[in-house]
Amino acid sequence: MLVLYFTSYRKIIASPDYIARYGTPTNVEELKQHVCLGFTEPLSLNTWPVACCDGQLYEIHSGISSNSGETLKQLCLSGNGIACLSDYMIDKEIAQGMLVELMADKRLPVEMPFSAVYYSDRAVSTRIRAFIDFLSEHVKAASENTAKGS
Repeated sequence: MLVLYFTSYRKIIASPDYIARYGTPTNVEELKQHVCLGFTEPLSLNTWPVACCDGQLYEIHSGISSNSGETLKQLCLSGNGIACLSDYMIDKEIAQGMLVELMADKRLPVEMPFSAVYYSDRAVSTRIRAFIDFLSEHVKAASENTAKGS
């Protein structure tokens, strides 16, 4: 078995439409007044990488929940609320102006590790190898963008 370890960072985002209708939160107190899109599980993903006044990470009370990050991304793109998703999922949409990162100056560098586990190279199919290569490049590019502050 081989294991590749990855690290991503989450960003707080909203669509330009949502921001136009409801305004841009600039701190946790203002964020509490908005519809936050959260996860049904794991609940740890509802702890966002910004600090409350007591220094603890902000735990949202979600207005809409899903167990799928892709569903939350689509809800966010449709203007249904504010989400916090991994950089590799949303950097393209941020670059295209479809999503806007919020509170970037307050975002803490909380790592979100994940891994790809697969059989040794002899047993890896072409499709699996292509996916692993894609994942490696995609996550690497997103991490570099986040490190640069984009």
